[in-house]
Parts: sequence; structure tokens; C-alpha cells
Amino acid sequence: MTTMGAFEGDLVRPLGFVTLHFAHAEGRLDEVLKALVQASGSTERKNQSFGLKVGEAIQLVAKIGAERLPGLAAVLEEARPLVE
Repeated sequence: MTTMGAFEGDLVRPLGFVTLHFAHAEGRLDEVLKALVQASGSTERKNQSFGLKVGEAIQLVAKIGAERLPGLAAVLEEARPLVE
């Protein structure tokens, strides 16, 4: 069965899906930031927007050494323009 057109005219349900997935992504980013903060010896910052969290994660990866985390550095750089 195809879902194409299933939400036609319904704006709330697709926005709910986007919100759900975005919240999941932010939770994962918080976990990554927590690990990066511990690994780098930095102090954790609270109450930042998603875009600022991505920027902080990029800085921490650079501080730790991007060559040690090449996949993470690439994903964060790719995500940055999507959330700023």
C-alpha cells in the first residue's frame, strides 16, 4: 500500500513527524556533545539552540583531533547549514 497522498490536506501530522525526528536527533546530539565535552576536558554549556550545539560539537571535534573522528566531523559539517 502506498502512503503517497495519505496526508494530503493534513499539515499537522507531517509536522508532528518532523518534530519527533528532530527531537530524536537533538537527543543524540546531546549525547555526542556530552562525550566530546568529557573527552576534551571542556565545560558543558546548557540551553543552546540545535545550530549552536552543532557548532560547539564541530569545535570540540577539532580540539580533540578531527583525524581521530573523521566520520563525525564530516556529518557535523554537513548538518551545520541545515540547522543554522
